Amino acid sequence: MLKLRVMGSPFEVHTFIHHVQSDPQYKVEYTTEIYERMNQENQAIAFANLEFNPPRQEELVVKIVTIDNQECEFCMTDGQVLKMGDNITLISGKVYDVMC
Repeated sequence: MLKLRVMGSPFEVHTFIHHVQSDPQYKVEYTTEIYERMNQENQAIAFANLEFNPPRQEELVVKIVTIDNQECEFCMTDGQVLKMGDNITLISGKVYDVMC
């Protein structure tokens, strides 16, 4: 079990905790957020107990097609695909054979 303490602006703290909760690798068991005023600024402190459950190592195949229709293929383990916004996708993983 991991214990997490985060301090900062209320918006940043809330956004970060929400991001951690949405990650399937972490199970957030308990969260407390405390709001206070320090040094003329609003501050938030969040406490959470996390359980880290990494997913099984499944193969992820990423195919990229270039402008001239050439294909490039990457085989990865521990692959994750995260949609960051319009036209932006983050793909991460471990490459075990670049010639697959």
